[in-house]
Amino acid sequence: MDLSFCQVGDDSLQGFTSYTRLETLSLWQCPITDVGAQRLACLQTLTDLNLTNCVSITNSGLKYIGKLAQLKRLNLSGLIHISEPGLDLLLTLTVRKFLYAD
Repeated sequence: MDLSFCQVGDDSLQGFTSYTRLETLSLWQCPITDVGAQRLACLQTLTDLNLTNCVSITNSGLKYIGKLAQLKRLNLSGLIHISEPGLDLLLTLTVRKFLYAD
């Protein structure tokens, strides 16, 4: 599902719990915060997640992304409020393609 550049925010993600088979999600440049990242944690079938330029996500939000055990591709480019301690929270993932540029 590609919702890039849409105004999908934290409140919109509350309804995503019913998407139990969603594998790909792009939220490029959506106004999502750590609250939204927490809501994404219920999407346990996600294999591909693009959070490029979701600049309000911080290290705190990455602990929820780290719970997405099926992720194979993760893009965190442009997330200006994350750092090495936050990235360490993702070490449990078996991501094959990881993009991050500060």
